[in-house]
Amino acid sequence: MASASLNDDNNIVPEVESFTSNGARFVDGNEMAFDAVIFATGYKSNVPSWLKDGALFTEDGKPKAQHPSNWRGPNGLYSVGFSGRGLLGAGEDALRAAADIAGRWQELAAAATSDAEAKISSV
Repeated sequence: MASASLNDDNNIVPEVESFTSNGARFVDGNEMAFDAVIFATGYKSNVPSWLKDGALFTEDGKPKAQHPSNWRGPNGLYSVGFSGRGLLGAGEDALRAAADIAGRWQELAAAATSDAEAKISSV
C-alpha cells in the first residue's frame, strides 16, 4: 500500500491501517468515513497482507473473479487495475466501478424520495 493517500480535500493522509464498518483507520490512529473504496495498482499487490477477509483477492493479490467481473467486491469495495490487462483494463475497471457507485447513489436517492413522499401522503 502506498505510504500516503489523498482525501476529499486533496490533503495527504497516512497509510491505511485497516478498514472499519464505515471507512478506514490510518496508521496515525485517525479514522475517515467513505462510501466506497477503490483499489488501484501499478505495482506488485500487497493487498492480502492487510485485507484479511479474502473475498475479493487471492493470496497472491489477484482478483478472485475473472474479467469482466473482477472489479467489484462486497460492501462497496472495488478494485481497479488488478486484472493484469494494462491501462485499458484499468480504465474499463474504473468506468464500471464509477457507474456502479453512481447507480447505488441513484437507488438510495430514489428510495429516500419514495420514503419522503409516502410520509407526506400518509399525513
